[in-house]
Amino acid sequence: MRAFYFDPSSFVTSTPKLMGRQVANAGFLNACLRYSSQGKKAKLLLDVEANQSITETKNNLGELYGPAILVDRLQSGLVSTNVSGIYFPAPDIGQLGVKREIAGARTTLSICGITHTTASDRVADGLANLLTQAVYPWDAVVCTSKAVANHVKNILEPEMGRLRRRLGAKTFNLPQFPIIPLGVFGEQFNNLYKDKIGSRKQLGIADDEIVFLYVGRLSFHAKAHPLGMYKALELAKEKTGKQISLIEAGWFSNDYTQRAFDEAASVCCPSVRIIRVDGRDKEKLNCCWSAADIFTSLSDNFQETFGITPLEAMAAKLPVVVSDWNGYKDTVRNSLDGFLIPTHSLPSGVGSDIGNRYALGMDNYDFFSGHSSTFVSVDIKECADAYVGLIESPELRRKMGESGSDHVAKNFDWKTIIPKYEALWDELDEIRSVLAPKYSDEANVYPTRRSPYDMFAHYPSSTLTLDHTVILLEPSVKKLTQILALEMVNYARAVLPPQQILTKILEFISEKNTVNVDIVVQTMEDEEPDTVLRAILLLAKLAFIKIKNPNP
Repeated sequence: MRAFYFDPSSFVTSTPKLMGRQVANAGFLNACLRYSSQGKKAKLLLDVEANQSITETKNNLGELYGPAILVDRLQSGLVSTNVSGIYFPAPDIGQLGVKREIAGARTTLSICGITHTTASDRVADGLANLLTQAVYPWDAVVCTSKAVANHVKNILEPEMGRLRRRLGAKTFNLPQFPIIPLGVFGEQFNNLYKDKIGSRKQLGIADDEIVFLYVGRLSFHAKAHPLGMYKALELAKEKTGKQISLIEAGWFSNDYTQRAFDEAASVCCPSVRIIRVDGRDKEKLNCCWSAADIFTSLSDNFQETFGITPLEAMAAKLPVVVSDWNGYKDTVRNSLDGFLIPTHSLPSGVGSDIGNRYALGMDNYDFFSGHSSTFVSVDIKECADAYVGLIESPELRRKMGESGSDHVAKNFDWKTIIPKYEALWDELDEIRSVLAPKYSDEANVYPTRRSPYDMFAHYPSSTLTLDHTVILLEPSVKKLTQILALEMVNYARAVLPPQQILTKILEFISEKNTVNVDIVVQTMEDEEPDTVLRAILLLAKLAFIKIKNPNP
């Protein structure tokens, strides 16, 4: 029998500050009870103080809800529940492993965690601590994408090296790290397109308008910086002459963020109509899915690990234009379901100060996320070209929408994902039956702080090198000054290159029009190379230059 460790903060979705992990965990629980071979026999293991939150989950699951097993902190009651595995809705399963030890269930119970956000110090430390905590090869941490699997590897391997040097450790007993994606309930989206006319009328959208849709938290520092999307939409408007509307179906965490979005939209896409809808309201969100022509999400943030909204968009038969970033790489097939837009970030080893600021407590997690994403650029020109292609071809929109819908139905519907989990859990049971009788512990210890561009070097399409070429897009120093003054750019002033350096580099590139990065670095000999690289990435992020990869 399997059980779910019910932590209200991970499953309850009726919260003003709704997070993707809560939506994903609630969906997973619902899917397990609906599609699992054991069905309603699945149990909810609760810390006693969490019992008050089970009411909402019971109401959401309806008839699928099974009886909860109340356990006081997973101690004495755990052994008597006849549970062989626990699903824990986070990656840091080590502390739960300690509770398993206390309960005397080390060899009778497997723990299965999952990666959601892995960039925070708490989660990174929790993953590194797996090397020294009470976890075993019959446990698992499911990685939702190849990108996050690489990040987990980037945490564990250096820590193992440190333990070898410090303690002479030779053997490490780790849990399994399979890659299993998140899923969606496809049937909830499949027919939404049929009410397009009614939904548009409800939102005040004309039949001939081209409607782009972004869904998710509206956060420029912790989700997706909208500047590139805004600029690309404005370019698409200029090239096509079409009436373009952008629906931002999400929510702001505070008034400051909303003002920053309003300011950027007025400067960067004044010709595009912005429609804001509360994305936490399911009825309103369904209306948005139905009304839209094209879905877009240019994620550029290291805290993102999978990204479920492109799957929802494809299930709703929308073509998608997303950044070539993290889990999007695994779910969207470029030129089939939509377009993956190239991304660039700083090379490994640059940006240690950003990690240090976070490690020393100078920055909180929000600023660490924002500072890190500041030096990640999405190719604005290619994005605009993708927008234009879809705007001008209803047939391409239809074809890609159909392709994405089929892709999700075959590979990402929960009914196809849950059997993969059940196969994993059966495998863990088998490993436990073989290894448990002869297993012995070994002592270890740990840390985890490096440049985010080292830790996340696999996220972008490429990392900037001296062999890259930069191409001028916008020479205006006046416009650069205007963009740098935007709050959603200037908020990162603690790590931004000085404006005079940005201006100097832009003026030099303007003289050459096209120039290799190594020439720029050599010409700016009075400046630190790292500063020049940051400046180049920032200019690319702000759409003043384009970065071209070296010839193969």
